Amino acid sequence: MKTNKTKFLTVLSIAICVLAVSQSAQAQTITWQGHTWNIRSDTGSGPGPNNWNSKNVFVDANGSLHLLITADTNSPNGYDCAELYTTDNLGFGTYQWQIEARIDTFDPWVVLGLFPYGPPALGPDGSNEIDIEYSKWGASSGNNGGFTIYPNSGTKVGTQGFTFGLNGTYTTSRFTWGASGIQFWLMGGFQPVGTTQNVMASWNYTPTTPPTNIPQRAMPLHMNLWLDKGHAPSNGQPIEVIIHAFTKA
Repeated sequence: MKTNKTKFLTVLSIAICVLAVSQSAQAQTITWQGHTWNIRSDTGSGPGPNNWNSKNVFVDANGSLHLLITADTNSPNGYDCAELYTTDNLGFGTYQWQIEARIDTFDPWVVLGLFPYGPPALGPDGSNEIDIEYSKWGASSGNNGGFTIYPNSGTKVGTQGFTFGLNGTYTTSRFTWGASGIQFWLMGGFQPVGTTQNVMASWNYTPTTPPTNIPQRAMPLHMNLWLDKGHAPSNGQPIEVIIHAFTKA
């Protein structure tokens, strides 16, 4: 029969464990730009495959979001990547990011992705996704940016690749998602929503069968910084991207 002291210690032990789990769970989320975001933390999973470290996502004292790729001797490829996604689903509207980084001169294996993505309940992988991606996909030359739309249903994927160069480190990425079309922009500098200046790439996707070829339902919004095919950066250097602001209008 347990004594009162034993019962107290058992209850205290359980309480400490619950508190530790709660603190761990809290450490995996942040609130930023009016949304709660889950921060990914797992190993050997796609895209890549890569390791994903929650420490590689943080908000600084000025309110800017940092995404990192960092060295990790315990990771199969020697590096950890970053990803976060909203706990709420976002639908039609204008999505805009103000980014500080030389996204035009990333190491060939580095990928920055900005994308709504439907969970499995919305359909199989390769559907219900709208991508802005900056990467050379392992190539030494060629396109370093791309806009891609994975359909609501069917198999037709819309995509537009492009090449661009920057004079500085500030850019604005934007797309406007509607039921019948999606328009994308990459602009130099930090541009207000509703204006288009210093356009370096744009694409207006208006398929003939929008209900089939354009996602129609609200989805979590993801942002990630990762390594194509899980390949270590060829220059052996860590990577940092700073997102000063995200707006959904």
